[in-house]
Amino acid sequence: MRLEKLPISAALRDELTRLAQRYDASLNWDYPPDPGPWREPECLGFNAAVRRALHQLRAELGDRWVIADEFEEEHEDPDLDRYLADPTIFRR
Repeated sequence: MRLEKLPISAALRDELTRLAQRYDASLNWDYPPDPGPWREPECLGFNAAVRRALHQLRAELGDRWVIADEFEEEHEDPDLDRYLADPTIFRR
């Protein structure tokens, strides 16, 4: 469903759009299975922003919609340092 069709505030719609764009920045677009660029502090900030947005989404939609209780949190890839040391030879 497109965000424009949801009965939510423009501010929340804008925040959800920003979060989607921010998530896209967490991916390694050269080769998605390899580690993304986010360190743990950025992951934690993103997770907190998603929780706030989900809380607001539930409040604005009310009981008319069912919103999942959980989301898959982002965390720093444990192989990020090894990847950054030399991405050309990195293998999982």
